[in-house]
Amino acid sequence: MTTPHVIIDPGPSGRGASYYEPALNRLRYWAFRHVLGVQFPHTPPLIRGILVHLGLAQYYAAQGAAQRGGVIIMGGTVLTDPAVVVPWREAMHWRARKGGAAWIKELDAAMWGMRCYFDRFEGGRMRVIAVERVIRVSLIAPDGEKVPFSQRIDLEGADARGRVRDYDHKTSGRASRSTADSYALSLQFLALRAIGARRPRKKYEGAWINVISVNPRKKYADRVVAPRAHYADTQFKGLILEAHNRIKRHAGRDPWEYPCVCPPGYRCPAEALCTWGRAALSNFELKEQP
Repeated sequence: MTTPHVIIDPGPSGRGASYYEPALNRLRYWAFRHVLGVQFPHTPPLIRGILVHLGLAQYYAAQGAAQRGGVIIMGGTVLTDPAVVVPWREAMHWRARKGGAAWIKELDAAMWGMRCYFDRFEGGRMRVIAVERVIRVSLIAPDGEKVPFSQRIDLEGADARGRVRDYDHKTSGRASRSTADSYALSLQFLALRAIGARRPRKKYEGAWINVISVNPRKKYADRVVAPRAHYADTQFKGLILEAHNRIKRHAGRDPWEYPCVCPPGYRCPAEALCTWGRAALSNFELKEQP
């Protein structure tokens, strides 16, 4: 038997919604991240979400390989042998140990989320098409410039009738139907719907949200279809190009001169930098920017 060795990276896709969306309303935060290279620490909810994403990626990669349909992972790798995939529990423990004490502390809550999901959906008949697939497109600006965009699809699957769905996993300590409704309004799901409709697939049923509780005091998991958006492709392209233009207009400025209007009630990770200025940089790690 081949020694298990595949651990899938469920991280951001690079130039996706998480890159462009802050440029629409939190441009200074975008500059701190992508100009200065500030590495904001992972919060407990984010750590739990990353661990659950990793666990589900490992689980469905092995399931898809066992079905002998092949699972496309990042870079176009095709698996046909489930034995090469690290079991999901081992992968989650490995990632938590790699992250250190703060990650290990959140492991039990992430495992609770996996149990919530499996209790609701394990055993369902799904043909796994792809896990953590990244779709890359170029949007053409009015001046002819090509603007790159990449969209990660957590899970692409088909039922017994061949109906294809794109799934995105979302975790929350207060998971409910309203959680799905709020995510459905995000730029990410607008992009999922727009890009999903572009791809040549028969019986495509749109983007679906897997909502998973990571609160051990609340057991909840559900699947909700993101409502169809009229003119999704036009809206998606317009928002990405607007974000790209805002980034271009402020290029070369001091990051603290970038405008920033946080939504009401939003706790911005960059609050300390906005309040204390450069003196607060010593509290953060910096990543060299290309």
